[in-house]
Amino acid sequence: MPVLGISLYAYRQIILGVLLFTLIVDLRYKGFNNKILSNFVLLGLFWVAWGSASLFWAEDSTAALKDVASVVFGFLPIFIFSALNAFDGKSITVFRTGWLLAFLFASSVAVWELTTGNHLPGAWVDNAPPHVLIFVVLSTFGNPNNFAAFCVLVSSIFIVKLFSNITMKKRLFYFSLIGVTIIFSFIAGSRLSMASIPLLLLIMMAQKIPHKKVTFPILIIIGIVVSLIIQPKLSVMDSGGSEYSQGIEKISSEQVRINLAKVGMHFLFETNFVGVGAGNFPYWTRHNRAPYHTFGMTNPHNYTIEIISQYGLLVFMAFAAFFIGLGLVAIRGIKMANSIADSELMENSQYLIFGLGAYALASVSNSAWIAAPYNILFLTYLTILAIYISNKFYN
Repeated sequence: MPVLGISLYAYRQIILGVLLFTLIVDLRYKGFNNKILSNFVLLGLFWVAWGSASLFWAEDSTAALKDVASVVFGFLPIFIFSALNAFDGKSITVFRTGWLLAFLFASSVAVWELTTGNHLPGAWVDNAPPHVLIFVVLSTFGNPNNFAAFCVLVSSIFIVKLFSNITMKKRLFYFSLIGVTIIFSFIAGSRLSMASIPLLLLIMMAQKIPHKKVTFPILIIIGIVVSLIIQPKLSVMDSGGSEYSQGIEKISSEQVRINLAKVGMHFLFETNFVGVGAGNFPYWTRHNRAPYHTFGMTNPHNYTIEIISQYGLLVFMAFAAFFIGLGLVAIRGIKMANSIADSELMENSQYLIFGLGAYALASVSNSAWIAAPYNILFLTYLTILAIYISNKFYN
């Protein structure tokens, strides 16, 4: 149901409905009484304000409006949590359970795709070659890379839960879920996502195993996994199912991503650091503004480039400062949990730091990150974790 060209699909309608209900009915609303919460809201307001202002210089105003709408709906859930004052341990557990249920639902759709060979309708399915559609999963996410990125995000929750104080049956359950995320990432064709999940798992293992003789080989394995992530020689399939090529020479996806990053920085300098406007990276690339060959790719394929090239340096710096701040809160939470022997604080601090790692890895695994509805929603989840941890500092 589009309104002013903005799609109000089911998720957005639910967000608007729940937000309206909580603001009208709930009497516990206390405002933004936490520094991290206030900073997150200010980041959202600044981001939306700058994006809205960019409508005056964005050459594709329709794309700009849609992109700003994605940011708006991304930040709206924090107002719901604030209205409910849902920053305690039980609320976080409920939120985490929501991610688990979302993954189980998405997995059921993926299994349906594999068993029937059918897919939900969408632009990617319409444009992909028939031989690619035979063995690929995209679930409800529109394209395989988006689904793989989602798998990376939820894997951080499963990995921390795997090493928490749970029964053996639950441990086997979460270990199986981690395996499923890796399998789906492989079938989706996302090599970065497929390598990111074992990387996070091995880092957790290295942290949990105290014996240095065991930890050192694990760190070696981590190094090998990282080298597989950045190794440029393997031939990779793009989202259309064909190898990048220019004449006889085959181009690796890493080279394409490097070129896209260079293009994004060129756009930044070309616009005197204000950005080309919300959602306008594809427009500039399609209209021969890119000084480097992108081999038909028009999206940034990198969250950092996506923000800095379209919204400019100031918005990127604000986002980066907030993201780093969350990392510092996680580190402080781990130190505090060790000193006071608080297992719940330790577990939530680990959820935060591994979630940040998963977010950083997932944000470079799909073509456009801002438009993904789970993007800022997961960042909201991480912010709520940080709020919970910071409240422990003052209690």
